[in-house]
Amino acid sequence: MTTPLPAPKPRFRIPDLDSRQVTVGLLAGLVYLLFVALSTALIPNPVFGREIPPTWWSWPSLILTSLLVVALTASYVKPRDAVAAERAALADRAAAGRDAAEEAPGKKGVLGAALTYFAVGCPVCNKLVLLALGYNGALTWFEPFQPVLQVLAVAVMAWALWQRWTYLDACPTPQVRRGTSAVEVTTVSGVLPPPDRRG
Repeated sequence: MTTPLPAPKPRFRIPDLDSRQVTVGLLAGLVYLLFVALSTALIPNPVFGREIPPTWWSWPSLILTSLLVVALTASYVKPRDAVAAERAALADRAAAGRDAAEEAPGKKGVLGAALTYFAVGCPVCNKLVLLALGYNGALTWFEPFQPVLQVLAVAVMAWALWQRWTYLDACPTPQVRRGTSAVEVTTVSGVLPPPDRRG
């Protein structure tokens, strides 16, 4: 059996994204931008309205957050050439009776995207804010706090992206190499032993 090589040390790097990753990332960023802009009436529409006009920083902050959504989403999309190898690896894990490991979206990225929604929205149009603070409380307490929310949203998403790009090499996509008696999963960090079929 081949001895596994030590895992690479985490280091920050901007990944090389293929067309599949870029396309999915751009679509996610566009959907996010339209959802927030329409539901907060940054884009006027007959369904949603707002009593207080948008601030000067609403659009720049929403665009910045959408770009972070693009980059973060693209980093979670498997490269085109790795999809087939991962499917084969997952099939082998299932055949061996082991659970397939699923990669959940980053919680920090979701939190940052949600904070932007509250930051750029109308302070007195958000029913959750009105229920918690009332109309006067929304104007007195929530509206001045919205820029802080937006700075926090960008900081959380930037941190999530930095972590994602730093640990990409530490969580490589498996590639399957079939042998005569066992399946070995090859990664950029070495060869992992075949699954234990005992028991």
